[in-house]
Amino acid sequence: GHVGTVIRLNTDSKTVTVCWDSEAICDYRVGHENAYDLRVFDNGPVGARHPGVTCAGGHDSIIGFRFKCLHCPDFNFCTHWYMNESSHDMAHTFCQFDTDDDLMVQKLPLRVQSEKLKAQGIFKDAIVTRGKDASLSYM
Repeated sequence: GHVGTVIRLNTDSKTVTVCWDSEAICDYRVGHENAYDLRVFDNGPVGARHPGVTCAGGHDSIIGFRFKCLHCPDFNFCTHWYMNESSHDMAHTFCQFDTDDDLMVQKLPLRVQSEKLKAQGIFKDAIVTRGKDASLSYM
């Protein structure tokens, strides 16, 4: 459940270096040996948008991941509303789109059967200072 930041993409070895919010720095596979060690928490900060698609939860537009209900026509959620347990039937199947030009990225497991984890890391209103190695550390 911890959140980190990719600080280096190592294309030759198909790995990335991640700086975790705890200041630990580690390498992880992103295709090396056909394995993937990480999950993307949010792609909104890199500009992922879905023009013309509104969130059924009330947001005018969807920035970041888009979640589409496969049972209800034209029913989409942003990440915030998809993670909200009271927002829609938990037994409905959703698929995830990373960008507006993606085909269905993946069919997701039913939310009613999914384990819910609290993301731990640096979020809004965090106090940020410089660490001993000139990277950022967080309090």
